[in-house]
Order: sequence, then C-alpha cells, then structure tokens
Amino acid sequence: MQELFSRTDVREDLSSATESYELRLDDSLSDRTVFCVTKAHARWDDVIKKVVWDERQVWEFETLQAAKEWYAKQRLTLDLKGFGCSDRNI
Repeated sequence: MQELFSRTDVREDLSSATESYELRLDDSLSDRTVFCVTKAHARWDDVIKKVVWDERQVWEFETLQAAKEWYAKQRLTLDLKGFGCSDRNI
C-alpha cells in the first residue's frame, strides 16, 4: 500500500510552498518475512527548483497487523498536521 500526502500553503508561487510525504507498507522477504512501514518527506527547494526528499524513516514489524496499526497511526499524525491524501495506490 502506498499513499501520497500533501499540504500547500497559499502563496503566490504554489510550487515553492509544496510539502509532501509518502507513506507505504511493504512486505520484505529475506530469510524471514518482515513488514515495513516507510515515511518519506519531500519539500520544494527554491534554489535548485525541484523536489528534494530530505527525510526517510523505516519501521519493521513481524506481523502484518502490527504494521497496519502503525501505518494507521502515521496516517492519522499526517492528517492532524494538515496533510491530505492526494494519491492512493493499493
């Protein structure tokens, strides 16, 4: 599951005000099954005139249920900070 969340402040140049997060839940098969929740932050950089991914956090869980619960908490946190889901890929 993957979702993109964005928040745009009202300014003259909307591209410079854009801030977003990617939130995803993946399973990783190696020698054991691990479920990963990843939250990545992006922001518009006025100097280089493009989006920069500047922060990434990854949490690992042994069960899908635990990963889904953490994902839901992260989703709620983003919502409370004013980030709306702009794209969802299930």
